[in-house]
Amino acid sequence: MLRIGDWRKVKIGGCLEAIGYVSNIMQHGFHGEEVELTKVVYLIGGDPQLKQPTRGIYSPLQLEPADVEMDKLQDTSALIDLALITKDKQWFEELTGGKRKWHTVEQ
Repeated sequence: MLRIGDWRKVKIGGCLEAIGYVSNIMQHGFHGEEVELTKVVYLIGGDPQLKQPTRGIYSPLQLEPADVEMDKLQDTSALIDLALITKDKQWFEELTGGKRKWHTVEQ
């Protein structure tokens, strides 16, 4: 069962992979759900590259768990950067333990 905030991986065009978080789940008629995935990391040659967040709509069947990839990205500074890129203030504050002020970093 997918939930908003879950990290998932999706293949784009057969060779490029992207990692993102579920930002919305929508009922699609009688046939099931569509998932809005906000992609923030692209795997280019196996190396993660942070990108400007982009949203895409996918079937839940297209999405795979991103646990292994996210474990590799668990460097706190990289996660702080990701929180800043996605403008996720709550996540930023959780990562920094409230040590930094959001308004000073946002400028």
